[in-house]
Amino acid sequence: MSSFSKVFGAKARIYLKTNLDIQQLSDVLANGLMLPGINLEADEYPPHEILGSCEALGFELWLEKSTEIEGLSYLLKIETEDCLNESFNDQMHDLSPWLARYVSKICEIDSFIPYAEDQKGLLFTKGQTSEIDISELTE
Repeated sequence: MSSFSKVFGAKARIYLKTNLDIQQLSDVLANGLMLPGINLEADEYPPHEILGSCEALGFELWLEKSTEIEGLSYLLKIETEDCLNESFNDQMHDLSPWLARYVSKICEIDSFIPYAEDQKGLLFTKGQTSEIDISELTE
C-alpha cells in the first residue's frame, strides 16, 4: 500500500491570553494569519455569544470566548474541511503546537495548549515555549 493511499486531515485547538475584545482579536488574527477576514456573528444558542468564523485554503476556523481555563479569554480552533471520515478514523494531524507558536510570534498573542492528563500545558510567548502549571496563567 502506498503511503499516499491514506488521507489525513488536520486540526488545532489553542487558547489565547489577551485583553483584546473579539473584534480587535479577529482583526489581529486575520492580519497575522493572512485571512480574508473573520466573520463575527451571534451564536444561535443561548447565551448568544459572538463567534468568529472563516474559511480559507480548505480549513475552517472558529474563534470564541472561553471560560474553560481561568486567565485564557478565547479559544481558536481550526480543522480541514470535508474530513469527517478522517476525524472518525483518527487520521487527523494535530497542528496545535505549530499554530500556538505562530500566533504567539506573528500576532504577538500568548497562546496555550493544555495537556489532557494534568494541570499543566505549553505556553507560547513571542515564539518561545515554556511548560507551566495552569494556575500560573492567572498570576
